[in-house]
Amino acid sequence: MKRVFFYTTIVPLLALVMVSCSERVAKPLFEEYRLELDEERYEVSIRYQHITNTDKSEAFAAIELANYLKTFESTAVEPMDIDASARAVAEEYAEEAEEYGVDGEEAQELRCSYHLDQVAFTVRDERILCYETNIEVYAGGPHGGSSMWYECYDLSTGQAFDFAYLYEGEWADGFKALVYDRLGGLVENLFVESPAELLISESVLITESGLVIVYQPYAVACYADGILSVEVSDDELAQIGVPLLWLEDSVSEM
Repeated sequence: MKRVFFYTTIVPLLALVMVSCSERVAKPLFEEYRLELDEERYEVSIRYQHITNTDKSEAFAAIELANYLKTFESTAVEPMDIDASARAVAEEYAEEAEEYGVDGEEAQELRCSYHLDQVAFTVRDERILCYETNIEVYAGGPHGGSSMWYECYDLSTGQAFDFAYLYEGEWADGFKALVYDRLGGLVENLFVESPAELLISESVLITESGLVIVYQPYAVACYADGILSVEVSDDELAQIGVPLLWLEDSVSEM
């Protein structure tokens, strides 16, 4: 039986709502958008964190637009329309289900699917807003795919943190060796045979004490090893000369 749900919920992110001793400080407020479709041959679920008070800050508006574009990619439209983009994703998987051509009981077991789950939170004294977006996809074949994406933004400027610089410069060899060593502790057989072969990770999280570097399936190891993530501390990075651009006194240098 077909079930369709569409609703939004105001989410009180306690970490994002703070009143200072002297005055109220603007913080991003979130409305949680959800779309859930449960059809006979496919299913789609999307949870997206929408900043509602973008009129209060150009930085908030810039972050919201960047997150929308990164989340919906080819289905993003102008002007921004979250529901239209989400439903366009659903249409894509309806088409995938038609092409896959599985019927009856097997269709229930092997339905094409797309699941996107996004959460938002702050770190570093609420100066940095981070999104974690988990995606699971099945569009036919022996197995589906999964990925985990982090994006971090400076709340004062709206600028995204770009971590490509970690793999360049005089600290690059030390950084790659550190990450490669941590990956080797997780997986016995890596695809990459040396630190120099490490590709740039496009999914990096700023934590309260360092960074989490994420590699998607197939990036450095086989699919069965799944999503691999390693944590490196501020102190470890500082020891090899990495500029810590996420520290409060370094944000202006990004």
